[in-house]
Amino acid sequence: MIAAGLMVGSMAPVFAVLTLALQYNGFGKSGMAGIVWLGVAAFGFIFVHGQTLATALLVTSAYESVTADRLEASSTKRTQENDDDEAPST
Repeated sequence: MIAAGLMVGSMAPVFAVLTLALQYNGFGKSGMAGIVWLGVAAFGFIFVHGQTLATALLVTSAYESVTADRLEASSTKRTQENDDDEAPST
């Protein structure tokens, strides 16, 4: 739920800045005004950060059962149980 809100919600500030820039003539014949460019860049950074965080949350929730397992990955440490299994029977 939070991830979906971030996906959509992070777009709102960028859209608002672009709308305000259009309303207050921030776009001229030669392009964007400097202050508009800075505003779009700053809120664009927030947008990208929100999208990245939302994607990370979605991937984490999708693979929660995989990442929640407490298995040893590639440990070379031998346990007593492993030693008993490999011991030759007499």
